Amino acid sequence: SPHPEKPRDRLPRADRREGCVAASIAALPCCRHLVGRARAAARGTDERRRRAPGTRAQTAPAHAPPHPEAYAAACACGSGSAAYPPAAWQDMPEARAQSPAAGSAAAAPAPSSGAPSEKQRRFDRQLRIWGEHGQARLEEAHVCLVNCGPTGTETLKNLVLGGIGAFTVVDAGKVEARDLGNNFLVSRSDVGAPRAAAVCATLHELNEAVEGNFVEEGVLDLLEKRPDFFGGFQLVVATQLTERTLQKLEGACRSRGVALLAARSYGLLGSLRASKGEHCVVEAKPDSEVEDLRLSAPWPALLEYAHGFDLGSLDDATHAHVPFAIVLIQAMRRWRDANGGRLPTTSAEKREVKAAISEMGRRFEQENIKEAVGSAYKSWTEAPVPAEVLSILKHAKTAAAQPGASNFFVLAAALGRFMAAEGGGKLPLEGSIPDMTSTTEFYLRLQHIYQAKAREDAEAVLAHARAVAAEGAGTPEACDIDYETARLFCKNAHHLAVVRYRTLAEETSADSCRAEELGKLLAAEDTAVNANAYLLLRAADRFHESYNRLPGAFDDEIDEDVSRLKAIAASLLADCYKLGNNTAVDEDLLCEVVRYGGAELHAMASVMGGIAAQEAIKLITAQFVPLAGTLIYNAISSTSTVLSL
Repeated sequence: SPHPEKPRDRLPRADRREGCVAASIAALPCCRHLVGRARAAARGTDERRRRAPGTRAQTAPAHAPPHPEAYAAACACGSGSAAYPPAAWQDMPEARAQSPAAGSAAAAPAPSSGAPSEKQRRFDRQLRIWGEHGQARLEEAHVCLVNCGPTGTETLKNLVLGGIGAFTVVDAGKVEARDLGNNFLVSRSDVGAPRAAAVCATLHELNEAVEGNFVEEGVLDLLEKRPDFFGGFQLVVATQLTERTLQKLEGACRSRGVALLAARSYGLLGSLRASKGEHCVVEAKPDSEVEDLRLSAPWPALLEYAHGFDLGSLDDATHAHVPFAIVLIQAMRRWRDANGGRLPTTSAEKREVKAAISEMGRRFEQENIKEAVGSAYKSWTEAPVPAEVLSILKHAKTAAAQPGASNFFVLAAALGRFMAAEGGGKLPLEGSIPDMTSTTEFYLRLQHIYQAKAREDAEAVLAHARAVAAEGAGTPEACDIDYETARLFCKNAHHLAVVRYRTLAEETSADSCRAEELGKLLAAEDTAVNANAYLLLRAADRFHESYNRLPGAFDDEIDEDVSRLKAIAASLLADCYKLGNNTAVDEDLLCEVVRYGGAELHAMASVMGGIAAQEAIKLITAQFVPLAGTLIYNAISSTSTVLSL
């Protein structure tokens, strides 16, 4: 957070600590290797073009990336704000049709002869994680960064390199000498210039396809003068804000449906917290998938295919390549025919089934039979519907009926109707099958049967979704859900998630804070230190409200600040959390917090910036389940804890 006015003859300890290596950092270009490489590449490209004129058709059009000095010209175009447009590559025939500023995802250039496009080559690794549709959401996103100190610039740098559509930096400060020691996106020539403009120019060099904007105003001024300013973003990343300021920003973002991510580096401690009304996740991408093969209740097409195998008449080579799913269906048919049509329930009965499957093999250690024995449990068990999914489906019955209901809840309501009708209490079939010993012909035919059933289920859910949307809006045309959206929803039906966040006011107010939960965290050995860190960061914010500075800012007041911060922390425990005198703060950690003096170290900022960017991508792409509490990262002990308070 910005330091308040201080006497000229007393430089804060945090300023000295962050700026003590400024001269050496500025003198070592290797410390800015990423920016330096971008600038060198741009200069080299320009020189090659000068040596070989007329090569425009073979290379990207020449474009000199803006250097930090460019903010002066940009500022001349407006009062305190400027924008760097996307680079000249947009003029190329194969460039995307619209810039990110137009609110459209980048269209991949048409590949020639099956070769990957430029975007696919550039973002290959991340496309494998969140796919083309996830990348499209990134490219449509406009992210706002509040305060472009080290933590903020590290976060935004990661998002810019990942390919977001546009960003806007909000910061009223100027580049100071101390910034050279912990912020690699500013240089010595930027000292005295607007920090937002300098950072914006450097970030634009890293990815010229991203539109960069900056606003030279403080967040409180914007909230007072232009409260709708933050409504134009998909995500606001706020860094180094105190609790009271963060509450005001959170209120503005929540009222406009904008996600907020608050990140902070404080010495060797870091915190991260997301805020949004509710966040719906379709593609949770869990570590372990649910295999729903329906072997205990196969549908007619699967039964017909399985019963078409006359295992007794097959030669040994073909018999050894019958998929284990077919073996299990036939084995269970025989067992159920002999036991009144029921499934095995006791351990003895299940061992009997496995023994019968083993006897179906013709060779010692026949691979497909071994797979069938190992997967035998799938023939008498069904994939359960998770409790969280059932809760979502129950809530969707009323949520989908509301005007303007999101597609997520419309599809969830449709999913509930499908389970009550065509699904017979089961979720739609996912459609994939695991690897198994088989011939290519057998495997592909089995895969086709599962995929056909999955398509059938998805079409049924889509029909229900259109009916739900028509009931809510009064017209069938109200549903804009297509088949691919419904199919993706059905494919991930076992892992649907809705994350609901408490407001910061609810988390910190004496009337609504979860005092009992914090007490347990403070008492538990594995979470006590990080719970203390959370408490002390809150106490540091209260200290700032009282003294207009952070504890430990001045050398000659360190001892007094230790006593003051200890008193504030004790007051928090007693007044807010009602924990009384039996709970005391960790005095060693308290002294460390005072010793930090609010310093924002680049090593910590880099770690927190990486974590914050990861959470930002989860919120933007609606893939993976984001953190639902306050993350505390402790670099002293190399531990992290998510506090659900």
